[in-house]
Amino acid sequence: MSATAHELAALTVATSYFKRNRRPQPDVVGGLLCESKITVLGGDYGVGKSPLIADLVLHITNGLDWCGRKVEKRPVIHFDFETPATKYKTDLECSAKRLRLPLPHVPDMLEPFFQHDSVKEPTTARLLDAVGSTDKCLALVAESLREKPNAVVIFDPVELFIPIDKLKGKEIVAFYQHLRRLFGTYPQASVLCTFNLRKPDTKNTKKPSLLSDPRGWLREVSGVNEIMTRSDIRLGIDFFDDEQAVRVINGVQRGEQFNPLLIQPAGDPEAGFELCPPDRFSPRDVFAPKQAKYWQMLPQSFTFNEGLRFGVPRSSLFRLIERATSVGLLRSENEKRVKAVHQHGSPGKLELVN
Repeated sequence: MSATAHELAALTVATSYFKRNRRPQPDVVGGLLCESKITVLGGDYGVGKSPLIADLVLHITNGLDWCGRKVEKRPVIHFDFETPATKYKTDLECSAKRLRLPLPHVPDMLEPFFQHDSVKEPTTARLLDAVGSTDKCLALVAESLREKPNAVVIFDPVELFIPIDKLKGKEIVAFYQHLRRLFGTYPQASVLCTFNLRKPDTKNTKKPSLLSDPRGWLREVSGVNEIMTRSDIRLGIDFFDDEQAVRVINGVQRGEQFNPLLIQPAGDPEAGFELCPPDRFSPRDVFAPKQAKYWQMLPQSFTFNEGLRFGVPRSSLFRLIERATSVGLLRSENEKRVKAVHQHGSPGKLELVN
C-alpha cells in the first residue's frame, strides 16, 4: 500500500472514531439520574432520604415528572438495608393515592430486595443468602438487569450492599469498576446510591451551606470517604432551615452545571415531595450576588431575546433561567418566561444587600 493510501486509511479511521458514540447519554430523572452513570445522594440520618427514594420510585415506574424534573419511565431494582418494608409500602401507597397513580407492578416494574421484610418474600430470601459475598450480591444485580436492562438500580445505603471498608479508596474503586462493567453490558441502566454522612466534627460545628456552596458541603461531609467523590453525580440533601420541613438538594455533576432543588413534603399525611412554593424562601437564598442583580433587572415576563436587551449577558441569562426554573421562581408560558409572584405579592422582588 502506498504512503498516500496509508494516510487515507488513517484519516478514515480517525474520522470514524470522532463520529462514533456521539449521542449524549439520556437522563432518566433530569439532572439526577442518567444512563451509565452512578449517582450518590448523601445526607444525615432522618433527613428524609428513604421517603425521597420511595417517591422517586413511584415517579420513575410511572414516567411522571418529579418536582419539575423530566422523568423517563423505567423499571426499578431496589436494594434496601434499613427501611422496614411495611413503611416503604405505606409510603408508596400514600404517594400513589395523592397522585392518583397505580402502584408499580412487582416484579415487572419494581423488584424490591428488602433486608427488613419477611424471609418468605423470594427477593428477601435471595438477598439474605447473598449478603456478605461481593460476588453473590453483584450476581443478583446482573440477574435482574438481564430481565430489565434499562432499570434504575438503587442501593440504600450503598455501604451495606457489599462488604467494603468505606474508608479504603481501593475497595470503593473496585466496587465502582464492577458497576461500570455492568454498564458495558447494560448501557441503558443507571445507579442511585444513598450514603449516610459521617458524624459531625466536634471541632467544626458549622458546615458549609449546601444551597450556596455545594462543593464545600460535599467535601466537608464526605471527608476521606470516596463513595461520594468517585461517583459521576454527587448530591446532598439537607434541611433548608430550622423548621426542618423544606429540604435542599444540590450537588455537582461531572462536566455539567447542576441546579438546586427546594422541596417539601406533600399531602397530609405526608405522601412524597413537591417543589417548595416561592413564598417559603427569598431569591437571595438561591442566586449568587451577580445573578441576583441580573434577576432584578429582568421584568415580570420576558423572552430570551428580551432578557438580552435588558443587559443580561447570553451565557449568564441561560444559567439564570435554568436555576430560577429549577427552584420554581420561573415558569414557561407560551414563548415567555414568567416570574413567580413572590413575597408580599411582588413578582420576584429582590432586596439587594451590599
